[in-house]
Amino acid sequence: MQAEIEELDARIRLLCARIVKADDHEILIILRELRTAIHEHTTRVRQFAVTTVERTFNPAELDTLSKASKKGSAPSRKRGRPWHLITSRPNL
Repeated sequence: MQAEIEELDARIRLLCARIVKADDHEILIILRELRTAIHEHTTRVRQFAVTTVERTFNPAELDTLSKASKKGSAPSRKRGRPWHLITSRPNL
């Protein structure tokens, strides 16, 4: 999983470098590729985070976090999604 994320990161950097040097007619094509790569990267990082959380907490702790978050009393990150949303697996 980590290697796939790093490959996508390298691809995103390459596409960004290509945009800087691209002609006007190539920019839209590269931007579409970049948007697709960023979306895939985000999905894989989210899946990696869910897997990490599942390994870190035992099932009872995850259940407690999920229930408390739905009631509004669980800790949530300052930015991003609440814990109960990142502990469920994304549909891929």
